[in-house]
Amino acid sequence: MSERLVKVVWLDAYESSAGWHDLEDAKNLQCPICISVGWIIHMDDQRMVIAGDKESSDASRGRLQALPWGMIMEIENL
Repeated sequence: MSERLVKVVWLDAYESSAGWHDLEDAKNLQCPICISVGWIIHMDDQRMVIAGDKESSDASRGRLQALPWGMIMEIENL
């Protein structure tokens, strides 16, 4: 598969700081929406793997992210 450069919008998990929190505030916690840009290097039925960096010799990749499909909201070809 030829690697495509994409922008991926995805939903991340959120964890609050340690300590006690008001119950109403806790009920209003939101998951952050994140944006990543990279080359798709692998896809299967569970996830998409993107690399933010490519070595000039094309032998290595850096800043890898494995994103489960359930977290991905949007994929845009660049």
